[in-house]
Amino acid sequence: MTQGNLDFDAAGGRAGRNAGMALVADNDPVWIDVALGLLPRFFAEWSEAFDPLAEDWRAWMLEHGLWEPHHFNCWGSLTGLAIRRELIEPTGEKRPQRLSQCHAHKSPAYRRRGVAS
Repeated sequence: MTQGNLDFDAAGGRAGRNAGMALVADNDPVWIDVALGLLPRFFAEWSEAFDPLAEDWRAWMLEHGLWEPHHFNCWGSLTGLAIRRELIEPTGEKRPQRLSQCHAHKSPAYRRRGVAS
């Protein structure tokens, strides 16, 4: 459906998102592999009383030797890939992000797949 300059195409949007995430991962497969390898360790060491947001594992991974990716969107690609590989799942909760550049945007909380909160 098109309305004015807006094109409403949810399927096309999802396809574009998936293609973009694949492109990001393909451009830096070493970074993605290292980050995916760190994710189980992050969850094993996570000791807060709340389920983490993606920004929490980003900070932890950077503190534990992962380098910044070539583009900020790699973090979203990492999260999407971890969900598709069934490493993590959203809890259904959304909380404001604490990173100042995110302007308290509400973000999903995650847990290891198959682990109750």
